[in-house]
Amino acid sequence: MDLTAYEHFADSIRHFAARAMDAALASARLAHEAAPDESLYADAARYLERLCEQGLESQALYSESDSFSAFISGGSNLALYDNTRHILTERLRALQPTSLLDIGTGDGSVLIPVVMTLPSPPTLTFIEPALTLLDRAMSFAWDKGFQPDAHPYPVEQVLASLDQSWDVAIATWSLHNLPPATRAEVLHSLAGRVQRLFIAEFDDPAGRYENPLAPERIRHIHDRYRVGLQEYSGPEGRRVRLGFLLPVLYGYFAREGRRSTYEQPIARWEEELQAAGFIIATRTLIYPYWWADAYLVEAASTSVP
Repeated sequence: MDLTAYEHFADSIRHFAARAMDAALASARLAHEAAPDESLYADAARYLERLCEQGLESQALYSESDSFSAFISGGSNLALYDNTRHILTERLRALQPTSLLDIGTGDGSVLIPVVMTLPSPPTLTFIEPALTLLDRAMSFAWDKGFQPDAHPYPVEQVLASLDQSWDVAIATWSLHNLPPATRAEVLHSLAGRVQRLFIAEFDDPAGRYENPLAPERIRHIHDRYRVGLQEYSGPEGRRVRLGFLLPVLYGYFAREGRRSTYEQPIARWEEELQAAGFIIATRTLIYPYWWADAYLVEAASTSVP
């Protein structure tokens, strides 16, 4: 790979972080010109062109729910979600919860197939701020005979407004969207409301860097996304790349108020759970995903019997 092309790409990241959008676009175009066969650079230029035309608000993650749905329905996500469902099914059959909270339900494709297999399905509560995704999850649930309580708001708002507890809470790739301070509050609240909490997250080595613009962090994210983007080709793949993956990639470098993800190594997740009032019961490898290894962490509350 032409190093000059990478340097232009890294410059586009730094300009984006400084909200110098014209300069970010110019650098992405230079990267594409230097390495025209590299899809990451072509996609970066197209994505930044859209941001320059439509504004940073168009970067909002999950604003294009069809892109996210296509993303989770293709590539390595098929194995990732299959394995997640299998592991959750085994654990929930052992625990036999009577009530379950799903944080970040999405379209319901993770949880609903799991609870369908349980001998005595629990009552369900869905939290999903993206209305289009929540509508799909509710239709899926109703079609399978479930009547969930649905909350189309951020998890911190829902927990603050409800005086309710559950046997089990599940959060599959949803808590990393919360800023650290908000996440700490949510975990602390959950520790007083649930017996067990399952979180599925990536063991993100890029999260160990204190400086979001550390050269090693930029290089790591660049290299991993070169791999991931290759899983999505054709018109549908283009929609996934520009509508979801590129917003996530550039979101790693957005200013604090606009960041869409706060991923971190799995050991830090466990530290946060323990600080909130949980003990770690199990850590299970779900899948060696292209971005990072995915794990399911099971935590037991120390205050809820």
